[in-house]
Amino acid sequence: MPVLSLFLSEEGTVGDLILPAWAFEKSQDAFLLSAPLTAPILAKGVELLVGLNPSAHSNELLRIGPELRIFAHFTGFAEVRLEEELRLTLRGTKKASLESCRCSIPALKRIVSSLNEAYTELSLYYEPHRHSHTGNVFRHFFFRSPSKSGEPRWQLLELKRQSMEWKLATRFHKGESPG
Repeated sequence: MPVLSLFLSEEGTVGDLILPAWAFEKSQDAFLLSAPLTAPILAKGVELLVGLNPSAHSNELLRIGPELRIFAHFTGFAEVRLEEELRLTLRGTKKASLESCRCSIPALKRIVSSLNEAYTELSLYYEPHRHSHTGNVFRHFFFRSPSKSGEPRWQLLELKRQSMEWKLATRFHKGESPG
């Protein structure tokens, strides 16, 4: 059954509206709300940066340069390279999620099966002070994107997710099929 998450107040209170398929004027609208859609977001070979706050091996990490200064809550960055295309799965009104994607961690000379695993491995090595070595990859990984001036700049992976979710929402409002 399709579920619509709605913001109900200025304070950010969220509610779920559950609708049976027969309640939609067009039957394909129910499908659009609940059907998963997987799409590529970054190509094989793309280099990403992972924001970290190291307590060990910090001299091995990249430092904040002018293009990364806006992400000052991280004190160092490690490189990760995609060994496969990175794909995002959109699931109706839920937050999109990343598919597993083999990637290499040059600093650790390892290949892992996902960005989550890459983050965990990097955190274990560079942030041994932490109690937990997991984190939201959308808020720790950065990709290079051209700016309006044409110069590349680093942006949070979260922006890719938001962009894809927006495209899905736009298609739904236009009544188009997501595929």
